[in-house]
Amino acid sequence: MPVLMMCNEEEIAVFVLILAILFAILFSMLVCFLIKLIIWWRIMAKARFGGPLGLLFLVPFGQFILLCVLAFSRWPLERELEQAKTKQ
Repeated sequence: MPVLMMCNEEEIAVFVLILAILFAILFSMLVCFLIKLIIWWRIMAKARFGGPLGLLFLVPFGQFILLCVLAFSRWPLERELEQAKTKQ
């Protein structure tokens, strides 16, 4: 006999409420994950490193690596500006 058949209505209501809360938490986590993915993709694309590099945030310590790349590497835009200056 299923467990829910042996519960009264109040216990079932609590169970359904807990499931609804868990679903809301998982859904909000998914939305935050997608927003974070879009943000990192756009940052890396605007810095001209290529959007797929933004997927590095999926790796453990990936955000730290991305911040180090942004902070310490030579940006492609800087290289293009230097090339434009040398052509003049």
